[in-house]
Amino acid sequence: MRCVRRRLPALALAAVLPLTSCGWDLDASAPAPAPSVSSAPPTGLTAQVAAADAGRAREPVAAPLATAKQVTADATAADEPALPSGGGGATTALGGGASAPVVHERAVGSALVRFWPVRSVRTGRDVFEYHFEASIENRGTGLLRGALRVASSAAATRVVADCVPFGTTPPGTTRAGDARFAVAQQRRAAFDPQQLAFTLAPSDAGCADPGRVTLRRLNRTEYDHTVRDLLGTSLRPAVDFPADDSTYGFDTVAETLSLSPLLFEKLDVAAVKLVADALGAEPPSPQIAALRALCDPALESAPGCHRRMLAAFARRAWRRPPARDEVESLARVADRAVAAGHDFEAALADGMEAVLVSPHFVFRVERDPHARSAQAHPLGDHELAARLSYFLWASMPDPELDALADAGVLHEPATLAAQVARMIRDPKVQGFVESFGGQWLATRALDDVNPDVPYYYDWSDELREAMRQETHLFLRDLVRSEGSFLDLLDAEFTYANDRLAAHYGLPLPGTTELVRIDLAGHAERGGILTHGSVASAGSFPRRTSPVKRGKWILDQLLCIEIDPPPAGVEGFLTDPNRRTLREQLALHRSRPECASCHAYLDPLGLALEHYGPIGAYRTEVAAGAIDASGTLPDGRAFTDARELAALLKTDANTPRCIAERVLVYALGRGLGGDDARHVDAITAAFAAGGYRFESLLVALVQSPAFAMRRGQPDAGAP
Repeated sequence: MRCVRRRLPALALAAVLPLTSCGWDLDASAPAPAPSVSSAPPTGLTAQVAAADAGRAREPVAAPLATAKQVTADATAADEPALPSGGGGATTALGGGASAPVVHERAVGSALVRFWPVRSVRTGRDVFEYHFEASIENRGTGLLRGALRVASSAAATRVVADCVPFGTTPPGTTRAGDARFAVAQQRRAAFDPQQLAFTLAPSDAGCADPGRVTLRRLNRTEYDHTVRDLLGTSLRPAVDFPADDSTYGFDTVAETLSLSPLLFEKLDVAAVKLVADALGAEPPSPQIAALRALCDPALESAPGCHRRMLAAFARRAWRRPPARDEVESLARVADRAVAAGHDFEAALADGMEAVLVSPHFVFRVERDPHARSAQAHPLGDHELAARLSYFLWASMPDPELDALADAGVLHEPATLAAQVARMIRDPKVQGFVESFGGQWLATRALDDVNPDVPYYYDWSDELREAMRQETHLFLRDLVRSEGSFLDLLDAEFTYANDRLAAHYGLPLPGTTELVRIDLAGHAERGGILTHGSVASAGSFPRRTSPVKRGKWILDQLLCIEIDPPPAGVEGFLTDPNRRTLREQLALHRSRPECASCHAYLDPLGLALEHYGPIGAYRTEVAAGAIDASGTLPDGRAFTDARELAALLKTDANTPRCIAERVLVYALGRGLGGDDARHVDAITAAFAAGGYRFESLLVALVQSPAFAMRRGQPDAGAP
């Protein structure tokens, strides 16, 4: 049974067949090799890898958690077809008695190609896979990675490889140095890795496919924040809207943000209420005061004033300058109201309502002059401004972003970097913290937490809200911090008020407001795994759920997906002879259909057992002292949540998973295709910046995935 898999393979393959398993899993999730011909290839197994060029054994390469592989009970050496032999280097033993792959090197023009076999699996036919990398000399910096496969039933080898980025070039421009490797076709019977013919050839297009995002409706959070910033209103009409669906972990994904008849009706009602509230407020909000200052109907004609005011209002609401015919259409709405006997203000209100029910307000429409082109091309600056503001603020662009977009300079890398620095220090970054953090760190799930109060009498709505705010304030500090964002896992500070501090057993700060407190000397607290929000969201009304907690760690911090239980398997097994929760969970691992998943889930979840169903620290339960120790599938051991956090902080998958989760949220779509390459680049920049969150954000908004798009040959402009 295939249970555990990486959500997005780390090897950046432009197209690759699914890596299924029976016995051994192919290591599709090994970290990408560093851009150096002296680095060992990733194998995902602890091994001594021989270098073909020097013939000397390398140091063992420790596999990260996500790539640890285990042999199932029925796997035998007979399941593994023999790998093609290759000369030029020694081999050493892998676990299970197999041989380590030989690293081959080949000079191809100005490139040095290194390639090696990856262990195959039993899939009904013999399949061999070789991963390779190429370092290009004297052409700037670049690394080419890919995979080729040879199947016994196939007539030829097929290869897919990345482009090689030579130096830096503005997005959307053609780089003459881009190249792809081609590999001569060989029949399986004659396959010899030493005879592979690599050639370096120009690529036909730019390196990375930025993917496509469909028309994207404002979700409830974005709608409320947008009307707040557009009108200066305190109304929150989206509370009456139907709930937004969530896909890939977020409610920003375009494909699930549909427009039902009920929602359309609610949007119409909301537009009327919002405009009436904004125009009737005394004193008016700064936004409405600025709108009225554009024109005095006592000095100019009403139609002229309406056109000027509605054009300015539509410019802000639609996140772009409206076309002349669009302004005329809005003005006709106001003209008809005047003709029907309405006064100037009422006619203006009709025009503003038309702006708010327009698809250009309700949806984030990205106009594309190259909608029929399959080639990647840059977003317009106004579309880029909207992507940036809804990403970091969950709201519309502010006047500074609008001005930069109008001037056509927002897309410049230095400008984007400066705007990221400004925006994360603006109070509106709370929109990102609550929307992204609320879903990634599960603080929204606190709304569904209802402990059995007779058992947990300390629970209250006040405590629930304090836990939520603790995690939000903690995340906001890390987003703005000059230090490592990976401190998320073990930071020695948190936020608390008297209510939360008493619940945690910490000294009282003497305030009802949450303030930052130092956790030095309190070894049981520190990092997100010890937050009450995580503990409570991962519990049932009367007990903790190591399975829920373990799944959250795998899914959100390591991007490892766990399949649902097989049909017919009970949700939780009990045995009267097994008293502790640890003993009960061991029943899962005693059954083959459960073991493959619970071997990953249970140790991670049990590490958090010191934190009860509502996050209070404890050392024992009725059945005895708590044992929070465990061993990861790759053999690394820990004794409690703090030691597990230390392992996660140094795991290669953690920063990459953070980059993946942020990218999904920012793009509003799932990842696939060339996105592994984008994630590779963003993660590398994240690491180069000392894991400062700002460095991740800058790399993300400058990436082709965020700053570019492609059309469809059979599609018209939106």
